[in-house]
Amino acid sequence: MRLYSIRTQLLIATGAVAVVFLIAAVIAVVNEQVRQSYEYAEREIITMANLAQGSLNRSLRYELDSATREILMELSTNRRVRNVAKVDPDGTIANLANPIQRSVIGNPVGILIPQINLEHLQQSITANSVSFHKQEKADAYIVFVPVISAGQEFGSPNRQIVVFEYEHQVHWLSALFERKAFIFGATLFLIILFSIFALFLHRKISRPVQTLTSIMQRLQKGEEITDVPIQGNDELAFLARSTERMLRDRFKNLRKINLLSNALEQSNEGVIITNLEPKIEYVNRALVESTGFTEDELIGQPPEILGSGKTSEETYKTMWARLHAGEAWAGEFRNRRKDGSEFSELQTISPIRNSKGEITHYLGIKQDITEHKKTQARLHHLAYDNPLSGLPNRLSLIEYISQTLKSSSGKQEYWLVLINIDRLKRINDARGYDYGNLVIASVAQRIENYISDNVYLAHTGADDFACLINFPFERQHAIEQANDFAWDIKAQLEMPYDIENEQVQLTMSIGVASLFAHQSAEEVFREAEMALHKAKENGGGSVSLYSDGDIEHAEELFGLERDLTAAVKNDEIEMYLQGQFNGRGDLIGAEALARWLHPSDGMIPPDKFVSIAERSDLIIQLDRKMLQHAASCLANWQAKDLNYTLSVNISPRYFRSKQLKAELEAMFAAANANLRGLVLEVTERLFIDDMHDVIKQMSTISKLGVQFALDDFGTGYSSLAYLQRLPIHELKIDKSFTQGLPKNQRAVSMVNMITAIARNLELRIVAEGIETSAQAEYCEDQHIIIQGYYFDRPQPQDKWNRKWLK
Repeated sequence: MRLYSIRTQLLIATGAVAVVFLIAAVIAVVNEQVRQSYEYAEREIITMANLAQGSLNRSLRYELDSATREILMELSTNRRVRNVAKVDPDGTIANLANPIQRSVIGNPVGILIPQINLEHLQQSITANSVSFHKQEKADAYIVFVPVISAGQEFGSPNRQIVVFEYEHQVHWLSALFERKAFIFGATLFLIILFSIFALFLHRKISRPVQTLTSIMQRLQKGEEITDVPIQGNDELAFLARSTERMLRDRFKNLRKINLLSNALEQSNEGVIITNLEPKIEYVNRALVESTGFTEDELIGQPPEILGSGKTSEETYKTMWARLHAGEAWAGEFRNRRKDGSEFSELQTISPIRNSKGEITHYLGIKQDITEHKKTQARLHHLAYDNPLSGLPNRLSLIEYISQTLKSSSGKQEYWLVLINIDRLKRINDARGYDYGNLVIASVAQRIENYISDNVYLAHTGADDFACLINFPFERQHAIEQANDFAWDIKAQLEMPYDIENEQVQLTMSIGVASLFAHQSAEEVFREAEMALHKAKENGGGSVSLYSDGDIEHAEELFGLERDLTAAVKNDEIEMYLQGQFNGRGDLIGAEALARWLHPSDGMIPPDKFVSIAERSDLIIQLDRKMLQHAASCLANWQAKDLNYTLSVNISPRYFRSKQLKAELEAMFAAANANLRGLVLEVTERLFIDDMHDVIKQMSTISKLGVQFALDDFGTGYSSLAYLQRLPIHELKIDKSFTQGLPKNQRAVSMVNMITAIARNLELRIVAEGIETSAQAEYCEDQHIIIQGYYFDRPQPQDKWNRKWLK
């Protein structure tokens, strides 16, 4: 056997290695070229498909069929694209880009694209995302582009998919030709490199070098380096072992660094690292995106480049004091982006120490809290401010009063003034809520313009405002000051308003209560509201100061309302009758009057319990009970051929009810009574609201045979204009006018005037409160129907029937 020298062996080995490396390099380069070619093709497919998907979704959403066809045609014009089709979820061809191929519409898509995988098609539709699959044998891709159009039912979109083939042929020879320059250079480099190695390598250094080469290759591939045995005790072996340990440690450190770098770069919170100057040395992707600066623009700059100048100096002083002490600091900054927009930022800054414990850098973690602060501000506004006026609401006022009670020194007298806009509902009904809001806003503005800076103003309800005022005087003077303030602001607020070129006149009801000797804001508020309710009960447009008796009165009314609710429910409200007579004393009808005998308090006056009922829908229940009794009473009279009329008072609330007509018919049908004997008494308060609706309701009910009487005429909002328009049959003169008859000339003049109006309008006239023979004779002379104690006192129905229906 021929022996070859080590040099020859090394030359042969080196040559062989060179050839192998060359071939490997060529294969790697060709494979890389092929890979890049496929990567480019796939990027083009994704871009093309995404653009087509967006355009098709828009055209299908707006049902632009021509635009859809144009998009499909445009897609098919690509030199690599063929067989473009819009396919239904079941795999049926719905449309084609090529008109020549239209004959296959309605057939399975496999006819057009035999290699298609329907499972991939369904997966793409389900995921609603672009996908593609390579056909290895056909050198092409099948691309799936799901699209959505409006379905026939809301919430059920119509899903389809556009399918096409993308041709892509790559040959290794063409790839090799593309990289010929690189391959030639690499070949030349390897020949020179391995020739040099062949001259200098020998047996003692070949093994360590090979070992080091292996380690380096593994390091380049990112593989973990374990202990590698290296033989020999010479300098090269020692160097190889030391290098191996160094590379192994470096690999571990690189893994940690890469892991940390990836974590920082992928974090949603901004990260900044500065040196001690301080100058910025590192920023992550989140910080770059949130500020608008590029990394190059920030590196080397002081952190002040992000400042807006609106963070307080005290904040910076506190921050540096903590950092210089080696402690972490957390706080809020007001910073500015590159485009000049400002944002709030919560930042935690920590010192970074080296192995000796020395601070070398600072690490800042930033979190944009702008939206969080806006959300907090919105929630605070919703919770503590009135959305219409922007003024503090009731909750804010309660908290402010609570703080005032805690901090009050006793040297000042605080008063709570509640202001209510009278009859705002009338404005809302007549002009709408938008107009009513303008009225409320105008009142709020006028209050703001009138009060001084030391008055706390709040908008506590739709038509309610509150002022918390204080006076540095002794208690008696403070009471006078509070009363004067209430009357003064009332005068200001009742001056005319110009709303949309229309003069609006308002009245205000005001309740006033003192904070003196109170422990809770709710207690103060309750007393002020009781004072306000007292002002409203007095007819509105007045001022009321809370007194110690108000709470007892409120508790009494609360108890009465509770008992009245039970009384109505248990049918304890009794109907009394009072007769109506002509001048000769003949009975022609009666009025039904509600009476309540309280179990413990005795007979409750009607004006007292009716006013309680009118505060809620309880009055409707009371009216229904009275009408049911009236229906039964009229049925009894009509069965005896008595053509008397029965008058029943009805509240404005029940009158406006849409169910009134139907309920009247049902109640009287159930009692087998004729509605022609019923007279519904309404007061002038009914006409404060929309006259058109009132007339319409009265006309509808009048067609049933029901008559209407206008009760207490002359005491309210009397107007000849509405008398002329209303379908009424009777005027009732209030007893305040008849009491002075016939001696009081003023009373005579008033009654004569009312009588003249009624006769001109062909209306019956009933005079209430007739108690003397002189009054009765006057009514007889004027042909006025008489109602009063002179002929009859109110009695329970059974007793009245026994007396008058003998």
